[in-house]
Amino acid sequence: MSLPDVLRRALVTDPPEVSAPDLPALTAAGLAGEVRSRLPEDHPLRGALRGAHLALGARHAAIRAELRPLLAAWAREGVAPLLFKGFALAEFVYATPGERFYGDVDVLLPEDPAVLTRAVHVALALGWRSDGFHALPERWTHEAAHLYSPSGAVRLDVHRRVVAGDPALTRPLTRAVWAASRPHDWAGIPVRQLAPADALIVGLALHRLWGDLGRLKPADYADARRLLALFGGDVAALDARARELGVAATWAAFREGCWPPEGRLRLGEAPAGLRAALRRDGLRPRRALWQARLTL
Repeated sequence: MSLPDVLRRALVTDPPEVSAPDLPALTAAGLAGEVRSRLPEDHPLRGALRGAHLALGARHAAIRAELRPLLAAWAREGVAPLLFKGFALAEFVYATPGERFYGDVDVLLPEDPAVLTRAVHVALALGWRSDGFHALPERWTHEAAHLYSPSGAVRLDVHRRVVAGDPALTRPLTRAVWAASRPHDWAGIPVRQLAPADALIVGLALHRLWGDLGRLKPADYADARRLLALFGGDVAALDARARELGVAATWAAFREGCWPPEGRLRLGEAPAGLRAALRRDGLRPRRALWQARLTL
């Protein structure tokens, strides 16, 4: 069985249909904790997956410990970031952080150069480093800064728009996402979170199909399953929100490739009809591809 088949089987079956030979692939894909969380308590592989599950949780705790002082300092300056994508999902959506692997930490700040500059300067004063991108506003894309924690273990991507793509589309989309976002007291630090529908439609579907070359990843299915549960499974309301945001075709394309209610996951592939869907939503595929490659 191929690697994509192993991962797909582990994700779409519940409880997961896994065997001992699958463990290296699950661990390498960052799925050990997610799969373990859905295995019965008496399953013989729970013990074998425990170490990788705990290791991801420990990694998240270390990242969290470096991130919180920065966000607390931002709060003192009146800056409340919107946390989204992998870190936010691990922290706020999954039952335990060790169930969701992620790379960088992503935050959205208002598209105001003064706010963005102030946020970077606060970070630098706390010992964070910048790769210099923040000082080149003429080169900014949907991101405006890349910051690295004092230990070097955390890369923080500072976004000014919520997704890559044509600013004529992504600016109003970002404004709509900000307007629907929710304040959250993160153990004493004020932050914002995407509304549940936007976490699924924008944070997951649009990020994958507009800004990541369109190829579906293993975590997409697990994220969609948990976000659907958080939203209550009201598909009609999700479709209505996608229409309101002007991304109904992209949302439909994502569901064609990744949809837990029907056990559908086209792992490693772009959904069929993606280019046509992007065009219907006003995005030029060549530009979307360029934007994604520019910010890898």
